[in-house]
Amino acid sequence: MSNILHLVTAFKRNSADVITPWMVDLLAKQASENNIFVLTSAYRRISKKQIFKRIKIIRFNYAPSNLQKISHDLTINDFLKKHPLYFLLLPLFFICGTMKLIETINKYEIDIVNIHWPFPLSLMTIPIRYLKKIKIVNIWYGAEMKIIGKGTGKIKGIFRNIVDAADINIAISTHTANILKKVIGEIDTVIIPYGVTIPKKQDYPKKNYILFVGRLVERKGVEYLIRAMKSVEKEYVLKIVGAGPIISKLKRIAQADQLSSRVEFLGKVSDGKLIDLYKEASVFVLPAIFDNKGDTEGLGMVLVEAMCYNTPVIATGIGGITDIIIDKETGLFIEEKNCYDIAEKINLILLDSKLRERLTNNAYNYIVDRFSIKSVKGKFKDVYEKIYK
Repeated sequence: MSNILHLVTAFKRNSADVITPWMVDLLAKQASENNIFVLTSAYRRISKKQIFKRIKIIRFNYAPSNLQKISHDLTINDFLKKHPLYFLLLPLFFICGTMKLIETINKYEIDIVNIHWPFPLSLMTIPIRYLKKIKIVNIWYGAEMKIIGKGTGKIKGIFRNIVDAADINIAISTHTANILKKVIGEIDTVIIPYGVTIPKKQDYPKKNYILFVGRLVERKGVEYLIRAMKSVEKEYVLKIVGAGPIISKLKRIAQADQLSSRVEFLGKVSDGKLIDLYKEASVFVLPAIFDNKGDTEGLGMVLVEAMCYNTPVIATGIGGITDIIIDKETGLFIEEKNCYDIAEKINLILLDSKLRERLTNNAYNYIVDRFSIKSVKGKFKDVYEKIYK
């Protein structure tokens, strides 16, 4: 039995918290065979030590409790954009995090440190690199690539050092691995996606609606899905779950195209409500695009979630989506920004029951093999065994 530490920017604060549910499920599975610890930043006055599903959670203080809020509610980057004065706390954040990391490693005799979001959290691990018994695993999610891509040679050199300091580098998708390789040079990576708890396969009665779930930002391509509804079978409506900065723009598009009665903006919904929406949707669509910054989907786990509930999926064949959808096998690809193609593919699935059945059966088997918590846990176990050979 190994002592495994996960270093993260934020983690579940209580049983009702919805932060990174896929990580909680994975670590709970790991805790059945190993001692699992999570080190993360404090949040206001929350307890500094918690245990959840046998996961030991340790939080480090970095400021007076009323100021400890730069993580958890938003990404650190988004929070600092809104509250730039909190940049002054960053040195304390990293110093205190580093000290707590060293203390935790020594106290619990940690064998492996998993660094989620290697930039910037790898800054905390510089002192432990000299502890020969400690093995380091970097887990890259894709958001870091924005910094690398725009960075100078020095920035790329820092990332190269982070990569080289780890025993193993994991990417959540082929897309993320390829970008990492493109911007910093040759690198060996292991592809391990997010994992989900997959329910037993069954048929669910479907209702007359198309579903989208996600943050309402440009790269999701929702405006093209809205416009496509003009050519979708008239008895179907579009339900949009999520919030984000372009929601007003999307509502204006629906109104201008006289689609207000066929496009419903549901905002954020509870976990239970979301599952019901997945179960009852006739089709799930993720019309992702490359936005004006060149960003797109790093993976697209909402597709996997829809596949769990026998819902056929349609998405653009770009970014990490290609790790989930095999065109005409587990779902259908659409052309980027092509409203007519989106409508055509939606109508094809709605009108062809044999196609729906084939796609959903293939999709379910595919995600069980690639994206189940059991499968992802096994891949992490293989990584840990490899670095100890």
